[in-house]
Amino acid sequence: MALESDGSVTNVERVPEKIKLKQNIRFMDITISGRGTFSQGELTVRILPSGWIEGTTLHLSGGENQILTVTINPLTGHSEVYDGYREF
Repeated sequence: MALESDGSVTNVERVPEKIKLKQNIRFMDITISGRGTFSQGELTVRILPSGWIEGTTLHLSGGENQILTVTINPLTGHSEVYDGYREF
């Protein structure tokens, strides 16, 4: 579902193309501000028509001791990548 700028809600089909991570990279967990941390299942991050996105932190593992933290700023959508597992 999508929230339009006039406040109405419309149904949206899923993105048909699946994007796969490289073979040895996996999601460790995803944290969404106000909703918690998830390490399994399917998750949807809300993006509003104004461009606001839920504050999101992704933790990715690429094998032994190879961990990256990706944060997404809720106001700008700008992302930052850090070495290691960081909590914000």
